[in-house]
Amino acid sequence: MQQSTQNTNRQSGTISSFFLGALVAAVVLGTIGIIAYLFLPGFFNNATDDTSTINTEDGLASNTNNSTSDGDTSSSSVDDIAGLSEFKSDFARSVALLTMLERANESQVLELLEQSKSIANPDRRLSTQSDILRRFAIIDPVKAMTQATQVAWNRRAPLVRAIFSEWVYTDFEAAIEHARGLVESDQRVALETILKSRDDWSEQETIDLAREFGQESVALDVLEQALVASAVDDPEAAWNAILNDNKTDDDQRESLRSILEYWVKRDDEPLFHK
Repeated sequence: MQQSTQNTNRQSGTISSFFLGALVAAVVLGTIGIIAYLFLPGFFNNATDDTSTINTEDGLASNTNNSTSDGDTSSSSVDDIAGLSEFKSDFARSVALLTMLERANESQVLELLEQSKSIANPDRRLSTQSDILRRFAIIDPVKAMTQATQVAWNRRAPLVRAIFSEWVYTDFEAAIEHARGLVESDQRVALETILKSRDDWSEQETIDLAREFGQESVALDVLEQALVASAVDDPEAAWNAILNDNKTDDDQRESLRSILEYWVKRDDEPLFHK
């Protein structure tokens, strides 16, 4: 009897413990359910929003890629000159062209140059061809000059300048020698580019090379341009240097005007007082 009572009590205790545990579990689960009800919808909404944002961003990226055809971005690449017309801005168009040229070999450069002839706008065509020939000059500057001479003599100065601006850094002496054999109009442009590249030269060295070409005036122009550029730091010295050189003041009117403008901007006051 006593043993039966003990078994009954043990069972009752076990049952009580079970119900107590169940009750605690129910409370815990109920609490979790309430928290989930209150907060999880917002969590899932946020997750949905994040997903929507990601999708939207992907859509924008896609739209951006699509808008590349409208010319609003420079990140997309094109494979031919015709593709450049998709870009509205000059900057985006230039970036796309330079990206093409960076990986172009000689045959590809020639193909792009041929395609550029179909560009209707003459200024844009010339600018595009200048960039192409600049790249060609790195590959073969002599062939690049051969291509440049196919353009009318009074239009090809930017092409010659682009070629020699690269050539002077890859083979300075070869650039000088090639310039000697050019027609006068091309030679002046080439010589000017060569002389401008040597900012480490003295005035006399600049003049001496120009004299070898019979083009001393080119050297004087280059030196004058350098003086105008230096006027940003010391306009008075640049002004006096130009007044004391060997050229007439009438020939230097624009340079003197530029220096005067720098001078006024620097001092922010009238130059001449009563």
